[in-house]
Amino acid sequence: MAMRRAQTGSEVIRRGAALAAALIVAVTVEAARPAETFPKLANIYFPSLGTADLERLSRWDMLVLPKRAQELHETELQTLRTLNPDIVLLVHMPLAYNGAWESPTVNADLTRKLDECDWWMRDTASGKVFINSRDALLNVTTACQTDESGDRLCDWLPSFIAERMGPEGHWDGVYLDFCMDWIDWLNRHIPCPMDADRDGVGDGRYELDASWRAGTEIVVSRLRELVGDEYIIASNGNNTHYEICDGSTREDFPNMHGDWYDNITNPVYGYLAMDARYRRPSANIVNAIWRGTATDVSPVWTPECERTFRFTLASALVFGDGFFSFDGPSHCQAWWHEYYDVRLGSALGRCEPAAAVPGERFGAEHADMIRLRRFDRGVAVVNPTLCEQEVSLGGTYYDLGSWSGAFYEAGGARTSIGMGPQDGEILAGSGRALAGVGGLLAKHADEAAVISWNPIAGAKCYSVYRWSHEAAEGAQEPTLLAVVETPSYRDATAKTPGSWYVVAPIDSNDCEGRRSCPVEASSVSGSDLSLALMVIDELDGTPALTWALESVPQAIVFDIVRTDEWGMRERLTDAPLDPRRVVSWPDRSAVPGCSYLYEAVAELGGAEVILGATTATAHGRVDTRPRLLGCYPQPTSAGATIAFDVPVGGRPGATVPVSLTVYDVAGRVVSRLPGAELPPGRGTMSWAGLTDSGERVASGCYLYDLRVAGERFTGRLVVAR
Repeated sequence: MAMRRAQTGSEVIRRGAALAAALIVAVTVEAARPAETFPKLANIYFPSLGTADLERLSRWDMLVLPKRAQELHETELQTLRTLNPDIVLLVHMPLAYNGAWESPTVNADLTRKLDECDWWMRDTASGKVFINSRDALLNVTTACQTDESGDRLCDWLPSFIAERMGPEGHWDGVYLDFCMDWIDWLNRHIPCPMDADRDGVGDGRYELDASWRAGTEIVVSRLRELVGDEYIIASNGNNTHYEICDGSTREDFPNMHGDWYDNITNPVYGYLAMDARYRRPSANIVNAIWRGTATDVSPVWTPECERTFRFTLASALVFGDGFFSFDGPSHCQAWWHEYYDVRLGSALGRCEPAAAVPGERFGAEHADMIRLRRFDRGVAVVNPTLCEQEVSLGGTYYDLGSWSGAFYEAGGARTSIGMGPQDGEILAGSGRALAGVGGLLAKHADEAAVISWNPIAGAKCYSVYRWSHEAAEGAQEPTLLAVVETPSYRDATAKTPGSWYVVAPIDSNDCEGRRSCPVEASSVSGSDLSLALMVIDELDGTPALTWALESVPQAIVFDIVRTDEWGMRERLTDAPLDPRRVVSWPDRSAVPGCSYLYEAVAELGGAEVILGATTATAHGRVDTRPRLLGCYPQPTSAGATIAFDVPVGGRPGATVPVSLTVYDVAGRVVSRLPGAELPPGRGTMSWAGLTDSGERVASGCYLYDLRVAGERFTGRLVVAR
């Protein structure tokens, strides 16, 4: 999580092109990105550190703090680093200044220099230009007047920052506030136009913006020369000095810079562009501001406040690798939310489309942007449309509300989730739920119940529940007795027979798998008929069940019932099996790579009895060569995606090299995408319809050359503008 380098409403017509252009940039840099842990949390915090809860503040991964802290709160800064050695501390240096903090030397010296040289932005009436109610804008344009040394503010400021707040001091980097690409927008909000060159005439729009842009480039490029590559330069404002800076901020997301779609996909300053083009690792921040009721400790978590929080957090997680920030308009809050305690781990690739209902059937705006992103320990989902959606998760994940204090309960497992308009959600899990345990056996002896079961591959521990006889009959929830690492448990509190027990595996993501059917401690279940799983066909890896009879009556017959990882239970046998005539039974419908719980179920005395159970993973045939799946859309007006299967095989965790080159019909290289290392499974490479220099290609026919693990695939794609 640490970033200190030393330590380690939009037009529908443009939406598709903007999204494709933004996503392709993100895809092409995927291979170069370091592993990061999510969510990454930032806090822009302006109050005095002398009265702050430092333990609470240290929980954030990145803090933006006022520069007075380096003189007034040196001890507090050291305490923050002691509490969190990986914390990133950025010093706040605004390009609009209120001068209210003059007592520290660093502030007093800056204010004195600004006043002496009159480096304030002035209007045609010679008044200071205020960017808000309190902050006077600095004149960082190239038209700014010079001091006695011939320096303009844009020439002098980088040296001041490097000398007083540079890498040799308390800070890991600087946060340049109000560092935007253009400034003419402010003329619409002030009584007199800006006059950067002090000639008494309002500056023209294009001249003013060009001069401001050139000045900010001088500031950041000169600062980079002075502080080196290890020092972070982040900004707030639509700053696109991508090659120089480390990141920028989507403040007051998604309101300040357009609508949600523009904030995400704008090819110049949208979050996707920011995330893909700034230096790595990026210091991008997505900040949501809550203006509703709040206390010093927390906002009042109304449904609307929760929705704003989730929508912004999920957007930050799904569409990029940036930091998430949630506070009030004054940036004086240290609000902590339980979602912050969920560690999702590393991202498993970029965002992907999510199947949703109603999706686009009723013309839902932005339905093409209902997306999700998978992580080691969970998934983030975004619904930016203006209507409710039922979104498929493409696997089993767990509602964060199902946290028991030790694990996510099986009752919180979800394969889809209902989402309100403009909302987001985070769920825990790996996408798969462990199958239930097999061979569950409960015996009562010596005033205790002894429960045992077959171990489950992938389970790090097991939850053990108990019902009393009365509770079981009343269909009450069982009581959690313990979480154990071994496949057995002794319940010394069960002094007499009659209790019922349920066991469930828990995976490495702390997610509970399917709970077993209850067994009574006064009976023996699973011992009379033993089921042993084996692969009898080495060609296709079909799992087959075989059994051995002991004391089961010879006339007994049973069915095979299978439960998959998503909790779907189905009877597989068309007719009951006679164990005297059938010695094995293959499961031809098993999906390779999936785990199942198999149960032998008999009808005895009018009741269903589980005679035995076991679990297994279907192996199936393994592909060792890649396959081309196709190129879409065809024809395309913007870009195209080529899908393929990355072969399975080799050592665990191994990846294969993938590259894509696009040619014109004359054989000239049009675009050569950077290579990537992809894990086994479904893979894609996307081309944005641009040349290597960033120009749009003309309509016509183009050829692609895809290389996957040494295999070459070629094809044709048609561009129709």
